[in-house]
This record gives sequence, C-alpha cells and structure tokens, in this order.
Amino acid sequence: MSRNSSAGNGHWVAGIHAIRTALKHGSGRVQEILLDAKRNDRRLKPLLDEARQLGVPVNDSDRKTLDRLSDGANHQGVIARTQAPTALGEAALDE
Repeated sequence: MSRNSSAGNGHWVAGIHAIRTALKHGSGRVQEILLDAKRNDRRLKPLLDEARQLGVPVNDSDRKTLDRLSDGANHQGVIARTQAPTALGEAALDE
C-alpha cells in the first residue's frame, strides 16, 4: 500500500510485504522506516535487519502515528517513507 507523503517529495509504503519489495527493488529510494515500538511480530526482525544492512534508518514510533501517516491502511506495525520516482518525459523513451 502506498500513500502520498505530506513530507516533501515522497510516499508512505505500508506493510511488511510492500516494504520488503521496496527494499529489494528500490532500496536507494527508501528513506526511512517507522516501526510500532510496542508491536512484537517476529516477521519484522528480518525486514528491519535488511533495512539496517542497506543503511536505511529505522525509527521507533507508535500505532497512532503509523495510522495517521498510512491514512488508515493495514500497516502491520511498519511503514516506510520512499522517494517518489522521477517523472520522465517522452525523450526518455528513446533512451
């Protein structure tokens, strides 16, 4: 799940699988990960380990903040702020 971010040029990606995909296919675009500090889900550890290995900051947050930033999406206790892709013009099609 992806939502526009009010914080500049980016999107919030919500959920374990969506963030895993973002790290795998566009790790340079993942700017930070916010984690519900009270959630104890064993599926989060490998995801957070991977993010840290890639140099992506992982910060504790709370469920209320995650709910607000993800616009109510099912975030599973974790969201990531990603850089929006650059819009390309027709000239890029020739490259």
